[in-house]
Amino acid sequence: MTQMHTIELPRLNKAIRMLVRGFGSNEDEVEAVASNLIEANLRGHDSHGIGMLPRWRLNLRHPGVV
Repeated sequence: MTQMHTIELPRLNKAIRMLVRGFGSNEDEVEAVASNLIEANLRGHDSHGIGMLPRWRLNLRHPGVV
């Protein structure tokens, strides 16, 4: 059975922003990426939410990879 984890929104916001910032993004990009990914999860579109971070990071390192 899959275990579900619940993270309070302020803590999730902080963690995702820290990750995106750590990828080398400027503050405008951090805000856009983090808020859009979190919003996707909150609206039930998990396939377009924070689970996309590993792929997003890969695309930063290898821009031609889709």
